[in-house]
Amino acid sequence: TLTFNSAGAVIIQEDSDTEIVGINTAGSLNLNSAGAINQIGTITGSSGTISLTADAGNISLGLITNLTRDVSITAVNGSITDGNDSILATEAMSGQNQVLLVDASRFAIGGTVSLYDNDSLPETFTITGKSGNTLTLSGNLASTFTPAIGGRAIGLNVQANNLTLSATSGSIGGTSADVFKGVFDPIEVNLTMNLNATAAGAVAIQGT
Repeated sequence: TLTFNSAGAVIIQEDSDTEIVGINTAGSLNLNSAGAINQIGTITGSSGTISLTADAGNISLGLITNLTRDVSITAVNGSITDGNDSILATEAMSGQNQVLLVDASRFAIGGTVSLYDNDSLPETFTITGKSGNTLTLSGNLASTFTPAIGGRAIGLNVQANNLTLSATSGSIGGTSADVFKGVFDPIEVNLTMNLNATAAGAVAIQGT
């Protein structure tokens, strides 16, 4: 169900017997018949609340940006997970402003990406360009990031004023079941006001 209300809010709800692909921008959402929401691209709002609800599955987040407004995400019978991440395909060398990922499909120009490995301090950039699985960054890397020692790219999940996260029978963030296979993988947020998070299981969120 996709509803545009009189206040300018966008409400997207996945019912367990429907399938919708490509809401807002080409390929931005994949709502499957099991009731899950798999966000692939970027959802952007400017004049109302963005609300995502999955009634029978998990919600895997890409980037939702609603800088001066609120975001509400509810997984009624599942978990809310971070899907905006990738292992590095090759070494990301210091002094360079491009990185090659195994899967850059959920990263978008204008979004934020942080580079990590087990031997370097994290570095965060704005994505200024994208070609296939290669991201162009807003600055040059100060360190080299290596896949063999956990080199990875983590994208921001939510930019908003207030954020409400609810997983009434699951978890928020936590141990990854995707590309990192068991690595602690929190939801990444950048908020100007308040965070309200409730879950039946673990809650793992980081950011400001």
